[in-house]
Amino acid sequence: MFNKTNNSFLFFLMVLSLLSTSNIYTNSAHENSAFKTLSQSAALDTVTILSTLSNAGIIGGNGIYKAGTKIKLTASTKVGFEFLGWTEKDTVISKDSIYSFIVSTNRIIIANFIYL
Repeated sequence: MFNKTNNSFLFFLMVLSLLSTSNIYTNSAHENSAFKTLSQSAALDTVTILSTLSNAGIIGGNGIYKAGTKIKLTASTKVGFEFLGWTEKDTVISKDSIYSFIVSTNRIIIANFIYL
């Protein structure tokens, strides 16, 4: 049984369990075991998508991805709203409702909507 002092160990086991379903380097000394070398696994990056108006439409594509993965962000509007584009750090990165890119770092991207 684990107590509060073992929370970091439990977190490590949860991460190990999550990563063990992906393509992770297996240490050759432990090829026949569940041991995985986390330091040699592919980098994971988080893509967070936020919206300027929470009820303006549906956005998709946020999540945790392996570096090098091509992903697609999507935005669809509800009646009475218009999608203006995607911005990151106050810079317009696309005016299209579908925006694709290769994940290489953590990103926070804003879906910009206006009410008509």
